[in-house]
Amino acid sequence: MAGNPRPRAGLRADLAELTAEYLRYLAVVRRVSSHTVDAYRRDLGQFATYCRQRQVADPSVDQVRGFMAETLGRGLARKTVARKLSCLRSLFAYGVQHELCTHDPTKGVRSPRLPRKLPRPLTQPEAEQALAAIPPQRPPALTLRDQAIVEVLYASGIRASELVGLDLADLDLGRGIIKVMGKGSKERLVPVGRPAIGALRLYLAQGRSVLGAKTQRQTDAVFLNARGGRLTRRSLGRIVNRHGRQIDRPRPVTPHTWRHSFATHLLERGADLRSVQEMLGHASLRSTQVYTQVSAERLREVYESSHPRHHAADDPGANEPKPEV
Repeated sequence: MAGNPRPRAGLRADLAELTAEYLRYLAVVRRVSSHTVDAYRRDLGQFATYCRQRQVADPSVDQVRGFMAETLGRGLARKTVARKLSCLRSLFAYGVQHELCTHDPTKGVRSPRLPRKLPRPLTQPEAEQALAAIPPQRPPALTLRDQAIVEVLYASGIRASELVGLDLADLDLGRGIIKVMGKGSKERLVPVGRPAIGALRLYLAQGRSVLGAKTQRQTDAVFLNARGGRLTRRSLGRIVNRHGRQIDRPRPVTPHTWRHSFATHLLERGADLRSVQEMLGHASLRSTQVYTQVSAERLREVYESSHPRHHAADDPGANEPKPEV
């Protein structure tokens, strides 16, 4: 006896129209970054192609599960597959809310189980060593820019997209504050310390003007590339990685490494979790709490390597009674 048919999305428009409407909503109403919109467009386009190849105009849970299985079968990381499912959930939730479809076919589809990975921040000595390092054979203007970049990343914990999006009007160096446009177009004010302020002043006075003179197009961007335009996230990643290679560390240093280091070092030195959440721009305290686990792991490593009794069990005679004297 055949089972009940799987409920379908019940689209009032075709999948392409629903997708286009949702992407417009993200860009215009939610005002998410162009990078995020492009990522959604790619993921949703792949699902549309999957359905079109199977001549499915109104997808059901079977198509969502099939798409997930095929994506996993291509050897993509589970985190990537989970992101694609999250993207589909958002699409159909929007469709149901705005009466563009009658059912969410992602309901009941489980996301791949993801391994829990803790951030890998720099230690405080590594951070100081990296900040003191100057990569060789760089023009002076680029050296000043690169130094200001790593100082600001460590001083503020801002994201890569937030750093490259900084404009001159966002800097209040007199008060030591920068205005940051975070996720969901949410503005926040982030304090920066004296070393970062000093590096910024030096770069703005002696580096940015040199880089800006290489183009006739004016820009308000704080950080410029070698041609005088606004720095991109990809270029930022290369700069930070090159700078991080000056220290003895097995893993590459990324802009997010500095963000992890900022949060971890604040908590290690007594900052309260709510303040760190505010500075990082986390919507949920749960996202910030991971750094308390990082600090706990580091304390455990210090304990295990330093406490004289920790390795006592490794010594067969450690717990034997001592002869009386």
